[in-house]
Amino acid sequence: SDGVVVFGEVGLGGEIRTVSQAERRIAEAKKLGFTNALAPKNSSKDSFVTAVRDLREALIKYLQ
Repeated sequence: SDGVVVFGEVGLGGEIRTVSQAERRIAEAKKLGFTNALAPKNSSKDSFVTAVRDLREALIKYLQ
C-alpha cells in the first residue's frame, strides 16, 4: 500500500468524482516516485491507475 497516491473529488454519498488535469496529476505522481494511483473511473487508461467508484472501493483496493 505504500507509494499510493489518491486523487478525486468526494461526493456526499461517498462517490469519487473526476477532477481536472488527471493525466497531468498522474505524470507528476510518477515523477515523485509513487507506484500506483487510486482515481475516479474514466480518469485514465494508464495501468498505473486503479479506478474506483466510491470510498468503500478505494479503501478495499488500497488495503489489498
